[in-house]
Formats: sequence, structure tokens, C-alpha cells
Amino acid sequence: MIKPLNEVVSLVAQLGHADILQRRAAEEALIKIGPSSADLLLPILEGNNELSSSSAATVLGCFKDSRATRPLLNLLFSANRLTTKLAIVQALGDLGDPQAVEPLLSLLREGHPLVKIQIIVTLGKLQDQRAVDSLIDILMETNSPSIRYNAIRALAVLGDTRAIEPILAFAKDDDAHIRFNVRKALEVFGVNQSFDSVDA
Repeated sequence: MIKPLNEVVSLVAQLGHADILQRRAAEEALIKIGPSSADLLLPILEGNNELSSSSAATVLGCFKDSRATRPLLNLLFSANRLTTKLAIVQALGDLGDPQAVEPLLSLLREGHPLVKIQIIVTLGKLQDQRAVDSLIDILMETNSPSIRYNAIRALAVLGDTRAIEPILAFAKDDDAHIRFNVRKALEVFGVNQSFDSVDA
């Protein structure tokens, strides 16, 4: 969709609006316009306004423009707002750039639980086998049902058979959601004989 430059510039400016509804509307409009706005969005990632940076990250992730990977990673390590970090990690998953895997793994044990969960989800989307060992480790170490649930899902997506035994360890977890997720993961791996224990 071709839009006049002044209209695109106006939408980009609205990414820093204090009203979240205004920001979301600008994001949606820019996504509809398409990658032609990327050149205006990339510099925002290096600015000081985390509201606009977060929104720019969301839009750029939809464009799958690998030029955004490095600026997004730099911003991830410097951002202070939780919402900014979450938007960046999600955008990195949408970009699908394997350059993001190692930096994300380095943050997997740090910070807010919601950021950890989003990193786990993103590592699953990136489908890079480098994440398997770290995901197994966090699955076995965490006391958080939400982190455990998402780690099982990500490991199932990655499909590495090294994850079968660690996942089976939670076949009788107290949390019904985790037991269900174990069953779904085992179906991916073809471990049908374990279903009875999962349902117990």
C-alpha cells in the first residue's frame, strides 16, 4: 500500500504517543503500509523513547527485516521498561533471525519472569537447536509452572529427542495444564506408551 510520505511520517510520530490506543492504531496502519516504512522505523530503535521503540519493534518484526536484529538486541540489553523488553523479544521471534539465539540464551536466567517466558516462546519460534540444552536446564530447575509449561512447548517444537526424558519427568505434575502439555509434547515425539501416566 503506497501512502504519501507525510502521512507515513505522521504515523511514525504517533508511535511515541502517550495513549496506547493511538500507538496501536499507528502500528496497525504502518503494518498495512508494509516494509516501505522500515527506513523510518529503524532509527527509532536507537532513540531514547521506549514507547516509540517498543512500537517500532512490533512493526519491524512483522516486516521480517533482518536489519532490525542488531538494533533490537542492543535495545533489549539497555531497555528499562518491561513492555519494551517483551515487545523486542516477540519481534525477534517474528523476524526469525538466528543471530538472536545466543543473546537470548544469555538472558534466559535473568530478569522478569514474563521476559523469560517470552524468550522461551521466541526460542521455540526460532527453531534453533542451540536452545535445546538451555531449555532443558530451565525446565528442570524452575519452580514456575508458567515457565515450565512454555519450556515444554518450546522443546516439543524443537523436536530434539534429548528432551523426551526431561519432559517425562513432569508426566504427573500437580498442574493439569502441564500434564496436558506433556501429553501433547509426547505426541510430537511419538511416545504413545506414556499417555496413561500423563492422564493419571
